[in-house]
Formats: sequence, structure tokens, C-alpha cells
Amino acid sequence: MSLAGRRILVVEDNFDVAYLIRTALEEHGAEIIGPAATVSGALALIAGTAQIDGATIDINLGGEMAYAVIDVLRAQTVPIVIITGYDAKSLRPDYADMPSVRKPFRVERVIDSLLGRTWNSE
Repeated sequence: MSLAGRRILVVEDNFDVAYLIRTALEEHGAEIIGPAATVSGALALIAGTAQIDGATIDINLGGEMAYAVIDVLRAQTVPIVIITGYDAKSLRPDYADMPSVRKPFRVERVIDSLLGRTWNSE
């Protein structure tokens, strides 16, 4: 499976990290939506985008937890990789089935996590 042609939403409040993720995903052929640095910005991008094939989401956006973003995308069955500075055990229990990458991370780990998910067939 490849990221070529896949539309990936990047939700990250740190400019350098967002740039790193964006660049790596683009190098693997993905089309980037965003990045969004806030929950409201991410929700606006979701509402204004016809197709999202996957997402990387920093769980903590400037002190605001990105739960609303994750919940909206999960309802749409969009594959998500959670990026966090927290231990995986500190995530909500209903996110236990979702891949998470702990900061600091290697961007290859994010890509591998995205590739390990089932993509929307639409």
C-alpha cells in the first residue's frame, strides 16, 4: 500500500513538527490537507474537504485536547495516527485501538502507522 494520491489531514500546533510531517508525507506521494494548529481549524478543514483518506493528529493542541477532531474522523472511518507527548496509557480508553506515535518520534514511524491502517475505499 502506498500514500500516493491519498489526502492526509495534518493536525499539529508545532510549526517545525508540522513541516516535518508534511514534507515526509509529500515525499511519499500524499496530498496534504492543512496543517491545522487548532481544534477549530481542524474541524473547519474537515467540514470543507470532500475526501480525507487519513490523518495525523497531535492530541494536545496548545492545551486543548483534540478529542473532537478524532471523534469526527472516526465517525467517518478515516484512519488516524495519534501523535502525543503522553504515554499511550494516558489516552482515552476508547482510543486504545488506534495507532499512536510518541514524541519525540521518527517520521518513518508515522508513515508506517498510516500504511498499516485500512484506507477508505470511497
